[in-house]
Amino acid sequence: MKKIFNLDNKFFNFMGKVADIMILNLLFLLTSLPIITIGPSLTALYSVSLKKSAGSSSYIVKEYFQAWRTNFKQSSILGCFSLLAFLLLFMNLIIEVNHSFYLFFRITTLLSLFLYTTITLYAFPMLAKFDNTIKNTIINSFLLSLKHFFTTCALFGSAAFFILITLAFPPMIEMTSMAWFLFFFAVIARIQATFLHKIFDRYLTEVVEP
Repeated sequence: MKKIFNLDNKFFNFMGKVADIMILNLLFLLTSLPIITIGPSLTALYSVSLKKSAGSSSYIVKEYFQAWRTNFKQSSILGCFSLLAFLLLFMNLIIEVNHSFYLFFRITTLLSLFLYTTITLYAFPMLAKFDNTIKNTIINSFLLSLKHFFTTCALFGSAAFFILITLAFPPMIEMTSMAWFLFFFAVIARIQATFLHKIFDRYLTEVVEP
C-alpha cells in the first residue's frame, strides 16, 4: 500500500511529467496570444525544454517567465522577422504568376521556404541557449542545419508528424484541437530539445575545453 502512494512511484512520476507538459503548453499559448510575442514565447518554451532534457529544470513557471523576460528584445525582433518572412513566402506560394516564369518562381520560393524552415528550427532554441547577436544566431542556425542534416530532418519530422495527424483526420478536429491546446506544442519542443541538447552540449564542451 505504501508503494502505491509513494511520490517516487512510476505512476506519479509519469503524471508529474504530463502535468509539466500541460503547464508548459498553456504558458506558451497564453504568452503567445498577442501574436507579436511569439518570439519570446518560443524561446522560453525551448529554454525550459532544453533544461528538462538536461535534467536541470525544477520550477517550470519561474524558469519560463525568466527566459521570456531575459530574451524578450532579441526574440521579439526575430519573431516578428520570422512572421513577416512566413507571410511573404505564403503569399508567393498562393499567388498566380505568368506561365513563362512559373517554374523559376516556384523553385525560388520552395528554396526560400527550405532556408526559412531550417533556420527557424534552430534559431529560437539557440537564443534560449546561447548569448549572441541576431545576425550570428541566424548564420549559426543555418550552418548547424547543414552540418547536422539528419538532426534537422528529425526536428522537422517531429513537428510535421503532429501537423499531419491533425490534417489527416478532419472528423477528429475537436479532439486534435484540444490536444494542441493541452499538449502538442510542448511535446514537440520536448522531442526537439532531446536532439538539440546533444548538439548544443557538444559545442559548449568544445568552448570549455582548453
